Amino acid sequence: MKIKNLKGFTLLEVLVSLTFVTLISSSIYLMASFLISSTESISNNYLRKLSYKSYIERLKIHNDINNQNNIKIRSFSGDLIFSIRKTNTPNKKIYLLELMPNNSKENSIKSYWRKK
Repeated sequence: MKIKNLKGFTLLEVLVSLTFVTLISSSIYLMASFLISSTESISNNYLRKLSYKSYIERLKIHNDINNQNNIKIRSFSGDLIFSIRKTNTPNKKIYLLELMPNNSKENSIKSYWRKK
């Protein structure tokens, strides 16, 4: 009896390829989930800082800034609570404004303001 050339994969080849596909797909899934979670965290931090900076700029327009505590504003990333400290600089017309977040470990945001 003559065996004809059969075309197909052996059981060993199928098992090796399934193992390879499983390892690759699981690593791609882990990498994608990490990227999604880190992107969300980065975008929330960016939105908070943007909200803080825009609040300082709006205060500068009104041209009357004093030390304030526990200011609460609404943002895309939730409610933000912070304090503002105004300090003098060597130039009597320029002040250093520091916005210090209360509920987070973020650094203070500094800006200079020239009183008109």
